[in-house]
Amino acid sequence: MVSRDELLKMLKLDDLIPDKYRTEKCYNEMADKILNGILKKNEVSDRRMELYKQGLTAYEMVEKEGTTYNIIIYWHKAKGLPTNKKRAC
Repeated sequence: MVSRDELLKMLKLDDLIPDKYRTEKCYNEMADKILNGILKKNEVSDRRMELYKQGLTAYEMVEKEGTTYNIIIYWHKAKGLPTNKKRAC
Protein backbone atom coordinates (compact mmCIF):
# COMPACT_ATOMS: atom_id res chain seq x y z
CA MET A 1 0.00 0.00 0.00
CA VAL A 2 1.19 3.49 -0.76
CA SER A 3 1.81 5.84 2.15
CA ARG A 4 0.18 9.27 2.30
CA ASP A 5 3.52 11.00 1.63
CA GLU A 6 4.24 8.78 -1.37
CA LEU A 7 0.75 9.39 -2.72
CA LEU A 8 1.07 13.15 -2.42
CA LYS A 9 4.49 13.11 -4.10
CA MET A 10 3.22 10.90 -6.93
CA LEU A 11 0.31 13.24 -7.59
CA LYS A 12 2.52 16.33 -7.42
CA LEU A 13 -0.19 18.14 -5.50
CA ASP A 14 2.14 20.98 -4.52
CA ASP A 15 1.88 22.28 -8.09
CA LEU A 16 -1.91 22.30 -7.99
CA ILE A 17 -2.78 23.50 -4.50
CA PRO A 18 -3.02 27.17 -3.54
CA ASP A 19 -0.57 28.25 -0.82
CA LYS A 20 -3.24 28.63 1.86
CA TYR A 21 -4.09 24.90 1.58
CA ARG A 22 -0.51 23.65 1.74
CA THR A 23 -0.76 22.50 5.33
CA GLU A 24 -0.19 19.09 6.85
CA LYS A 25 -3.87 18.91 7.84
CA CYS A 26 -5.10 19.65 4.30
CA TYR A 27 -2.63 17.20 2.77
CA ASN A 28 -3.72 14.47 5.15
CA GLU A 29 -7.39 15.11 4.42
CA MET A 30 -6.77 14.93 0.66
CA ALA A 31 -4.74 11.73 1.00
CA ASP A 32 -7.46 10.16 3.14
CA LYS A 33 -10.13 11.02 0.58
CA ILE A 34 -8.05 9.59 -2.26
CA LEU A 35 -7.19 6.40 -0.38
CA ASN A 36 -10.80 5.91 0.73
CA GLY A 37 -11.92 6.31 -2.88
CA ILE A 38 -9.46 3.62 -3.99
CA LEU A 39 -10.63 1.26 -1.25
CA LYS A 40 -14.28 1.84 -2.12
CA LYS A 41 -13.55 1.15 -5.78
CA ASN A 42 -11.89 -2.16 -4.83
CA GLU A 43 -14.88 -3.14 -2.69
CA VAL A 44 -17.27 -2.45 -5.57
CA SER A 45 -15.12 -4.49 -7.95
CA ASP A 46 -14.92 -7.39 -5.47
CA ARG A 47 -18.69 -7.35 -5.03
CA ARG A 48 -19.22 -7.37 -8.81
CA MET A 49 -16.78 -10.25 -9.19
CA GLU A 50 -18.82 -12.29 -6.70
CA LEU A 51 -21.98 -11.61 -8.70
CA TYR A 52 -20.16 -12.53 -11.90
CA LYS A 53 -18.92 -15.81 -10.39
CA GLN A 54 -22.50 -16.60 -9.36
CA GLY A 55 -23.37 -16.49 -13.06
CA LEU A 56 -25.45 -13.31 -13.07
CA THR A 57 -25.96 -11.67 -16.45
CA ALA A 58 -25.08 -8.02 -17.00
CA TYR A 59 -28.74 -7.04 -16.64
CA GLU A 60 -29.04 -8.96 -13.37
CA MET A 61 -25.89 -7.27 -12.10
CA VAL A 62 -27.41 -3.89 -13.01
CA GLU A 63 -30.44 -4.69 -10.85
CA LYS A 64 -28.33 -5.88 -7.90
CA GLU A 65 -25.84 -3.00 -8.07
CA GLY A 66 -28.32 -0.24 -8.84
CA THR A 67 -26.12 1.05 -11.66
CA THR A 68 -26.32 1.23 -15.45
CA TYR A 69 -25.79 -1.42 -18.08
CA ASN A 70 -22.92 0.55 -19.62
CA ILE A 71 -21.04 0.66 -16.32
CA ILE A 72 -21.34 -3.09 -15.88
CA ILE A 73 -20.22 -3.75 -19.48
CA TYR A 74 -17.27 -1.37 -18.97
CA TRP A 75 -16.35 -3.32 -15.81
CA HIS A 76 -16.46 -6.60 -17.76
CA LYS A 77 -14.18 -5.18 -20.45
CA ALA A 78 -11.77 -3.68 -17.91
CA LYS A 79 -11.47 -7.11 -16.25
CA GLY A 80 -11.23 -8.93 -19.59
CA LEU A 81 -14.31 -10.99 -18.78
CA PRO A 82 -17.04 -12.07 -21.18
CA THR A 83 -20.57 -11.38 -20.00
CA ASN A 84 -22.51 -14.29 -18.57
CA LYS A 85 -25.28 -15.53 -20.81
CA LYS A 86 -28.73 -16.42 -19.52
CA ARG A 87 -28.96 -20.18 -19.28
CA ALA A 88 -31.83 -21.91 -21.01
CA CYS A 89 -34.16 -23.78 -18.65
